[in-house]
Amino acid sequence: MNSSLKNYLLIAVVVLLLFNVFNNYILARPVNGNSNSFFSGGSCCRVGGSPGATSEQLQQQGLAYYASSTGETAEDAVVKNFGCHQEIFIYKDGELVMRLAYANGRLFEI
Repeated sequence: MNSSLKNYLLIAVVVLLLFNVFNNYILARPVNGNSNSFFSGGSCCRVGGSPGATSEQLQQQGLAYYASSTGETAEDAVVKNFGCHQEIFIYKDGELVMRLAYANGRLFEI
């Protein structure tokens, strides 16, 4: 194969790799602080809509779910937002005892 053709192919591969890396980085950022914007790439659940339940509501739902499914009470619930879903970590005696996911208005045990 001609060396100039190899150079062009190598440059094309490098450009495609760089485009893929930067494109994913740029689209993963919130635009103007709005994680639900079209270009944010962060929300697959409610694009342009309301964010759903608040962290406090999810903490209460998580603790209530744990109590109803185990018959025990937990001390703490921590909510983490992953963009397209939120996860609720239920702790008892400082140890993780249950992990729940909240997406599209529904709570799932994971």
